Amino acid sequence: MLNNAKVWLMVLVVVGAVSGCIIQPNRGTSSTIPQSATGQTSGSAIVVVNNSSDSVCRIFFSPASTTQWGPDQLGTETLSAGRSIGWSVNPGTWDIKLTDCDGNVLATQMGVEVGGSPVAFQYN
Repeated sequence: MLNNAKVWLMVLVVVGAVSGCIIQPNRGTSSTIPQSATGQTSGSAIVVVNNSSDSVCRIFFSPASTTQWGPDQLGTETLSAGRSIGWSVNPGTWDIKLTDCDGNVLATQMGVEVGGSPVAFQYN
């Protein structure tokens, strides 16, 4: 599984470098804002909080300036009810889409402003 994570991270870095934006997984599954290795709250980040009873199987981000969704950020993982997960991102305006395991859209939020501190996207 570690090799899979490394492959996805490399894909994200390449895609980010090409598109001018970077999404870096911060795969904590706690209910808190992601933290860096020093224990300090990370800077620009999107945290998806699953407050529903549904499992989220796919999470997609895209800069608001594009019309295409980026790759699935969860890979083989699932965001279970009551859990959260965060990604470090470049500051800017982002779109977020969550789907279930059958590909049905659970939630979409367009125009999420991310500055120098984490932004929580609550799925109820």
